[in-house]
Amino acid sequence: MNWGKVYLGIDLGRTQVRMVEITCRWRSYQVSGIVTRPLPASAGADGNETPDPAILLDTLRECQATLKGKARQAILAFSSRNLIMRQIRLPVMPEAEIRAAMRWEVERYIPFPVEDLVFDLVNQGTVAVEGQTQSQLLLVAAPRREVVEYYEVLRQVGLQVIAVETAPFALARLYGQYGGLAGDTFGILDLSLQATITVVKAGTVQFVRTIPGNLEQVADEVRRSLDFYRIQSRDQAFSSLILVGDSAQLAGLPAGLTQELAVPVTLGDLPTALAGVVPADWRPLAGSNTATALGLALRPVCV
Repeated sequence: MNWGKVYLGIDLGRTQVRMVEITCRWRSYQVSGIVTRPLPASAGADGNETPDPAILLDTLRECQATLKGKARQAILAFSSRNLIMRQIRLPVMPEAEIRAAMRWEVERYIPFPVEDLVFDLVNQGTVAVEGQTQSQLLLVAAPRREVVEYYEVLRQVGLQVIAVETAPFALARLYGQYGGLAGDTFGILDLSLQATITVVKAGTVQFVRTIPGNLEQVADEVRRSLDFYRIQSRDQAFSSLILVGDSAQLAGLPAGLTQELAVPVTLGDLPTALAGVVPADWRPLAGSNTATALGLALRPVCV
C-alpha cells in the first residue's frame, strides 16, 4: 500500500457519475469522500455510448470540487452496451503462452476488428472437460474509442487513469473480500444500465451475463442464468444474491426475488468489515448505488 496516496474510484453511468475517494494512511486506509451527480438527460442524446464530453467534463469538475480535488489517480468503470464478456476454454499452458494466444481468441469470439478493441483475459482456474483439464478464462473487451474518450476527459480534469475495470470485478472485490463471502459461491445482480448477473466463487468471477428485457422479466432470466451456471460448473453451493445499482432499492424487491428464486436476496449495503473504514459522515452514501465506485477505489489497497 502506498502511504499518503489518494485514490479515486469512478463509476461513469449513463445517468450518473459516482465517485469514492480513499486516502492511504499509516498501516490503514479510509474513505475520505463519496459523491454522486446526475448526468443531464441530454448527455447521451446523440445516440453515442459516451456522454457529451463537455457535459461530462463539467460534471466531473463539480464532483472534484466537492471532494476538494485531492486525488490524482483513478480507477475507472464505465457503462457501455458494447462491453463484451465471453467465457472461453484453452488447453492448460503457461500464462505467457495464454497471453500470446489472446489476440487469436479475440478474433475468434468477438465480431469486431481487434485493433478497435481494448481487451484482457482473466484466468478462472481449471475445469475438467471430457476427461481433459483445461484453463477457463473470461475474455473482456471494450471499444477502444470509448476507452480513449474517457481517458481524455479524465486527463482534462487532472486525473491519471491507472486501471480500467468492469463493474462485476469491482463488486466481486467489495463483497467477496469484505462481505464475509470469501469462500462462498454467491451472485451479484446489478440493476444499472443493463441488468447484469455475476457469479463469484471463492473471490473469483466465474460467470457474467447481461440480462435482456425489463425489470418484470429479471427473476426468470436470473433463474435461467443460475441454472446454466450450476449445470456448467457442477457447483450447487450457491449461497445468496446481492442487489446493487439504480433500481436495487425498489420497495419489496429483495423479498420478492427471494420468493421467486428460492435464494436469500439482500440489498448491497456497506459490508460490516468496512464500517471502520467509512466515517459516519459518509455512510449514508456508501450503499448499493455507490458499491461499484467503492469496489474500484479499493483496488489499489487490496493485498
